[in-house]
Amino acid sequence: MAFRGWAGFDAFSCRLGLIGAHEKGGVEGQIGWFRRDHLVPVPDVASISELNALIDQ
Repeated sequence: MAFRGWAGFDAFSCRLGLIGAHEKGGVEGQIGWFRRDHLVPVPDVASISELNALIDQ
């Protein structure tokens, strides 16, 4: 509760039944999109072969 008050979060539950049946997948998809677009660094390579060598490591 202290963290929620400090960060300004509001706790809530997903909606019950068929109305809220698809909320979890949508939220997880948005988190994955944010992680891929903002938190994963873009490799800095000169060629595809250099990228493949980096992946092999």
